[in-house]
Amino acid sequence: MRRQLSEQIDRRTLRGGVGLRSLLSAVTVLSCLAALQVMAAPLEGAQDGDQLDKPAPPTKIEGPLCPHCKTTGKLPNPFYEKVHDLEENVLYCSYCIEKDKNGLGLPWLVCKRCRNKALKAKAQVEFDAKAAELKAWLAERRKIDAKLDVDEPLLHLQTKHFVWAWSVPGFKAKDKKYYKPHEGLHLYADRMEKFHSDFQRVHKITDADNIHNLHQLFFLERQRHGTVACREYAFMPTPNGRASRQGTPSVYVTWYDRNKRPTDEDFYMELLHNVNHLFTAVYKNSWWLHECGIAYEGGSHWWEIYYTKRAGTRCFVESDSESGWVSKKWQAVVKKAVLAGQHPSLAEILTIPGTSLKTGLHPFAWSYIDFMMHKDPAKVMQFYYVIKLKKHPREAFRNAFNYSIPAFQAEWEAWVIETYSIQEDSPAIPKRLRFR
Repeated sequence: MRRQLSEQIDRRTLRGGVGLRSLLSAVTVLSCLAALQVMAAPLEGAQDGDQLDKPAPPTKIEGPLCPHCKTTGKLPNPFYEKVHDLEENVLYCSYCIEKDKNGLGLPWLVCKRCRNKALKAKAQVEFDAKAAELKAWLAERRKIDAKLDVDEPLLHLQTKHFVWAWSVPGFKAKDKKYYKPHEGLHLYADRMEKFHSDFQRVHKITDADNIHNLHQLFFLERQRHGTVACREYAFMPTPNGRASRQGTPSVYVTWYDRNKRPTDEDFYMELLHNVNHLFTAVYKNSWWLHECGIAYEGGSHWWEIYYTKRAGTRCFVESDSESGWVSKKWQAVVKKAVLAGQHPSLAEILTIPGTSLKTGLHPFAWSYIDFMMHKDPAKVMQFYYVIKLKKHPREAFRNAFNYSIPAFQAEWEAWVIETYSIQEDSPAIPKRLRFR
């Protein structure tokens, strides 16, 4: 029909026997026919009987409907709704397991009045399996309480990358908010997971680059409990109640010493510093970086400064770590020394182990790492890895950065003079490394 009408229009047009109005009417008819033809055509690749935007068939529910749980067999857990903001990214929490007698801190409960017996039974099986898992985890963690001979049960918590034992009392954080023990544990758990995420993003690595990804942290109220934890879990019989087992297993033990770490930020700095040691120790292999002071201490100071804008000797292995020297002005310390020509050379500082790095050398260990991070954070991890292969730090440096040591030092000196401030209190973090 469309073809016949088109031929008629052509003949009439050639004879000049049709007016403009008739021609336009005919064209309109042709356009409508074309649109109908397109609409009637089957979709490309569609099978017979297929329809455009065919709705999915509704899920068939066997048995009666339940108005109480909308026929799911499950009801929201009121306890979990109160703690959701804290527990959303947590795998296990002893506080919730013990406080919530009915739901063990799970997001849902079995609908006891469910009219659909099959769905109710299915939900009960799922709940019982998860409850057994939670109880088994807690029973294993309570063995720690017994070994430490604590006066009151510890709080235990596990996230994706950390498992915590905690007995720190309530405290006021830098945000001026008072945190009860359970809230304080979650605050630190969130901080360390963020640190883990930031560390891997900046250094351009993933979980797959590590030999394992679970770190045990003991943050205890009393020194005697820390001393037992050092012996039993870090396998380091240290009497001061602090220990860092790096590699496999990955464990850090400390206690709430208000005299040397009086504020929340002081403890935060301590954890940042020492957890950085745990992160670098599990990268690629199980060897740690203590034989190179720049790598071992400089990297940890870099992260202290990144988060708190302060730096200090926060590692228990440093030769004079108890001096308590904390400064906001490491840029000024380094820049003044460079301008006066009184700074340690890179060749010199590369050979000093972390355990022998004196307090006065820490700002320079940090600054050399700061410049390496400015150049390429991924190459910093390569630098660490070659050291972990038990190569000499000078060889590791040349392997990662493809620089001669004198040439790199000359660039560092020029960069320090141009970049660092003598007046500013806190070191500046390059914008490309900021993602908070």
